[in-house]
Amino acid sequence: MPNVVNFGPDFERSLTRIKEDIAEQKSIPGNEQMEERELMRQSLEKMAAAVAVPPAQEPPASSAPQADASSLPAYLSNASADPRVKEEVQRLVNLAFSDHIEKAISEAKKHPPFVVDALHDALVDKLIPEMKRRGML
Repeated sequence: MPNVVNFGPDFERSLTRIKEDIAEQKSIPGNEQMEERELMRQSLEKMAAAVAVPPAQEPPASSAPQADASSLPAYLSNASADPRVKEEVQRLVNLAFSDHIEKAISEAKKHPPFVVDALHDALVDKLIPEMKRRGML
C-alpha cells in the first residue's frame, strides 16, 4: 500500500505556484537546461522576496506530524552544526509542510540569512521528490 501524505490546501497552492514559476523560468531563453534544484531554489527565493517579515512572536506548539532529521541539508546534519539552528530549521520545514511554505519563509526571515538559506536548501531537497511523485516536475 503506498504511503499517502495529506497536506493542507495552502501547501497544495504553494506547490502549484512553484510548478507554474518553474515552467515560466524554463520558458525563458537560456534557462531550458537549468537543473531542477536551481529552478526550485530560484522559485523559493522569489517567494521569499514577496513575503514580508512579520513582527517577532513566540511560535505556537505544533501538533502536526514532524518530519525526520533527514529533512535537514547535509551541512546541518553533522555533529558540529549548532543544535539550536538545526532545531529551528527543522521546525520551519515542518511548518512549511503542515501549514504553507510562505509562512515558513516568513518565520525564517526573523533569523539570520544562514537559517533562510538552510530552509531553502531543505525545502529544495524535500519538494523536488514530492513534485516529481505528483508529476509536477
